[in-house]
Amino acid sequence: MKTILCTLLFTLPLGTLLVAADSLASSLEKGLIEEEVNRDFDAAIAAYESAITRFDKDRELAATAIFRLAEIYRRTGRTREAEALYQRLIREFHDQPELAGMAAERLPEDRTPQTGSATGSSEFSSVTIRIQTEDGRSIPGYRVRMQSDNGRRVSASGESDETGLALSRNMPYGDYSLRIAEPTGWETRFRTVTVEVGAPFEKIVHAPDPQKRATVEVRSAIAREAFAGIRFGHIGRPRQSSLTPPPSPEPGEEPGQFDSFPEYDDGIRDVAVEISFHVESISLTQPDGEGQTWHWRGKRRPLLASADGVRVIDQIRGGTVPLDETARYFTADPRKEPRRRYLGEPEIHFHKLTVDAEADSEISMELAAGEITFVARRILGRADANVLTSLGVDDDSEVWLEAKLKEDSAWASRILETNYWTLQPEHSILATQTLTLEPGETAHITVNSPPDSSP
Repeated sequence: MKTILCTLLFTLPLGTLLVAADSLASSLEKGLIEEEVNRDFDAAIAAYESAITRFDKDRELAATAIFRLAEIYRRTGRTREAEALYQRLIREFHDQPELAGMAAERLPEDRTPQTGSATGSSEFSSVTIRIQTEDGRSIPGYRVRMQSDNGRRVSASGESDETGLALSRNMPYGDYSLRIAEPTGWETRFRTVTVEVGAPFEKIVHAPDPQKRATVEVRSAIAREAFAGIRFGHIGRPRQSSLTPPPSPEPGEEPGQFDSFPEYDDGIRDVAVEISFHVESISLTQPDGEGQTWHWRGKRRPLLASADGVRVIDQIRGGTVPLDETARYFTADPRKEPRRRYLGEPEIHFHKLTVDAEADSEISMELAAGEITFVARRILGRADANVLTSLGVDDDSEVWLEAKLKEDSAWASRILETNYWTLQPEHSILATQTLTLEPGETAHITVNSPPDSSP
C-alpha cells in the first residue's frame, strides 16, 4: 500500500493516514487502489464518495478525495460533475491552497467561483493581466506565466489576445513571479507580484511592440592579406596554472615559441572574423511610474565573415589536444618562456564549426528596431589537411583555430577598418559597431579591412 501511495500525484504522509478516523482513511485507500491498481472507476467513485461524507473528520484527506474524484470524472468525460467538485474545493477548502489552486487551473475561466462573500474574504482573488504599448494599444501574442514563490506550486499561464487580455482567473493569495515573453524575442520578468486576500489583482504591463522591426544587411570585405603573419593556435591554460597563456606575436615580431604554429598559406586555408550581435535592452515606464527592463532573446546565431562572403554559424564546439613535439605543427613548448611557469601540460584549443555550405555576398536579418550592437569577436583561421593531422582530427568538420591577441594588439586595426568599427582592446574582443534603427528601416553593415591592409 505504501508503494502505491508514493506513486500518486498527491502523496499523503503516512502519519496523516494513521491518525485519521479508520472509516475515512480506509475509504480513501480503497479508492486509491481501485483507481490506480484495479482501474475500477465505479468502485473508486463509491469509495471516494464514502470518504467525502466524512470530510469533517479530516479535511486534508477529504480535499484529496474530492480532487481525485474530480480527476476521475474529468478522465471519463463527466465534465460537469468534475467542474462541480473543482468548484467545491475552491469554495470550501481555503485551508488546502495547493489542491484548490490546481482545481482552479482545471476550470474554465467563466466557471471559476467568484471570490469574497458576505461573511468574509476568500483566500482566492481575481487576477487580470493585460499587455499594452506605452501609448495604450493592445498587443496580442505575449505569453504570461505566474508562478508561486512560497512552495505551493500554484501557477497560471495565458496568451494575450487582440484586446491585450493575457490572464483572467481566480488565484490563491500570495507572492508570485511573473514572466512575460513573445515569440520573436522580447521578454521580461517581475520578480515578485503580490495577490492579496480578497482584493482583485489587476495589472497592465507596458511591453515593446513586436511589429516594430528593422532590417540589417551584413556584407564582408575582409582582405586575406591583412592576416599575413598572424600565427593561429590558441594555447589553452592548463588546469593547474594561474598564469595567462601567451598571445600570438604582434606584426613585425619574431614568432619565437610560435614558430611552428600555422599561418595563412602555411597550414591555414582561409581566414575570417567571427561576428555576433545583440539588440540592446530597453526600459519601459509602467503605469505605476516604475521602469521595467525588457531583453531581446531572439535568434542570434553568429556570423563568419571572410573574403568569400558571410556564412551563418549554426554550432560551435570546442576541442583540445596536447602539444606534440613530433607533429609538423604545434611543436613549440610555451614552458620554455623563462617567465612563465606551467604546472600542467599546455594544450592547443580549436573550434569545430557547423556553418552554411556556401558563403553569401550579403545576409539579411530582420531584428527588433532599436539599438543594435555588432561585435567583431575573434580572428579565426581554417585548418588545412596537414594541420588536421597534427591535431589528430580525422572527421569532416570545419576546424578553425583562434589567433589569441593581446589587449591592444595592432592586428585589430590592420584587419578591420576603424572608420566604421570601434576597437575594444580592454574587453577581450576586437571591435564593435552600433546602429540605431527605426521601425521599417534598413541598414547595411560591412565587415571590411582597411584599403591598404598588406603587411
